[in-house]
Amino acid sequence: MKMGDHSTHVHSDELGPAIGTVSGGLFHLLHPQKDEIKIGDVAHATANICRFVGHTLYFYSVAQHCVHVSNLVPPELALAGLLHDAPEAYVGDTSRPLKFLMDDLAPGVLDGVEDNILKLMSYKYKFEYPLPSVIKDMDQVALATEKRDVMAGSGTFWQSLPDPDPTPIIPLSPSEAKAAFLVRFIELTRGDE
Repeated sequence: MKMGDHSTHVHSDELGPAIGTVSGGLFHLLHPQKDEIKIGDVAHATANICRFVGHTLYFYSVAQHCVHVSNLVPPELALAGLLHDAPEAYVGDTSRPLKFLMDDLAPGVLDGVEDNILKLMSYKYKFEYPLPSVIKDMDQVALATEKRDVMAGSGTFWQSLPDPDPTPIIPLSPSEAKAAFLVRFIELTRGDE
């Protein structure tokens, strides 16, 4: 790291660039290892990441969004729904316009990193990969609900969305969202890490 750089990013051995995690470990971005994925790290990080790069009326976390999606999908897909955005624990929540721009500049890089992490998570936690289309469909329902409940105005850049979930979103604090994520994970896996 450069002098004065206080980030947790390091370059570690042949596995390439890594970030430090809240549990004290490393997570290699290009060559993640199954044992580097810790559900506590995922819950903590996603609970502290605000959706829409923070441009919400209230703090609304990726973790709460994931719990919402897991409750919208059929029960047999609930774990995949819960973990569909879990790679964001390691790469952050990137806005769609920035993803499109990044894809123009370096095609497939960010999506490839996220997909690689999700694929490894699917192997570790035993859910279907690639994700079934119903998860994307319910992700869109959650997005429509977020547009209604946590965003300022309707804006002009929203894509066509399905009807929102009738149940309104009540934003949770990061600690509440982390707890909700972990409770849902334990409920779906019986606590198997």
